[in-house]
Amino acid sequence: NLSIAVQPVTSVETYTPVFNGDYHMEFCDNLSQLLQAYFRDFYIQRMDKSWKAFTASWSKAAMARHLGINTTYITDQHSYVLVRVARHRTTESLSAYASNREVENTVSKEADKVVIGDTASVMDFVRNFGTHYIASYVTGNSLYQVFVYSPPIYRRIKERLKTGGLKDLSNLELLSFFSPWNAEYIGKVQSASGNSTVEDWATKTLKLNFYFFNYVSLFKLHGESSLLQTLDRILGDEALLQLTLRTVAPVFKEFEKQQWFHEVIDNNLKLWEVNM
Repeated sequence: NLSIAVQPVTSVETYTPVFNGDYHMEFCDNLSQLLQAYFRDFYIQRMDKSWKAFTASWSKAAMARHLGINTTYITDQHSYVLVRVARHRTTESLSAYASNREVENTVSKEADKVVIGDTASVMDFVRNFGTHYIASYVTGNSLYQVFVYSPPIYRRIKERLKTGGLKDLSNLELLSFFSPWNAEYIGKVQSASGNSTVEDWATKTLKLNFYFFNYVSLFKLHGESSLLQTLDRILGDEALLQLTLRTVAPVFKEFEKQQWFHEVIDNNLKLWEVNM
């Protein structure tokens, strides 16, 4: 996927942050890439496609609801651009804490029962204590929006931005590319937390006009420091924005036992991914 920062979130005049977070767009050739982009900041160690852990049970209706688009556009015949502005509030890293902390006696005793070459002993441990722990997370809130395109138009826009990014686009080109003039469908602006007050603010404030089109767009924030400052204030600490899960293998003292644990986990994760 091609990912592009929409604009710096620091004031050019004072070099102070006008928005504490991230404002970017991601080009997605197909639906799979869109779902992957949606869960870009969610990582599960030793899973090839972490995003599938969160979307495997989603129906077309659920996908459409989460992405803010009509079910008509949940197909393999469309391409997408995901625009997201995320306000980071709380960042926690538990990796150092987990590695320095003494393993609880109960866990240690069960870990000692795992036998190299015995799959059942690993599965017994997993049933009691799981496979992963939370290594780090970021909370806050975000607004996001999906733009749907026919593949030929999408490819033309993607190539145009790939060469020079947003800085080489005129305001007219930017408006045109991300307006109903080129987009087949423009999704709703939604918040990660589902906060209706924030979403209502976006609907009322982020309106754009392009020729005879009137629509709501996150690109209204482009070059608008005052709007970003308002958003910086109203996006609260309400949703999980980033998550890293790592395996509990470090609880096993012997390196060979850690390897055996990973081998069993890998086989089960791959089997699960194939059957999703």
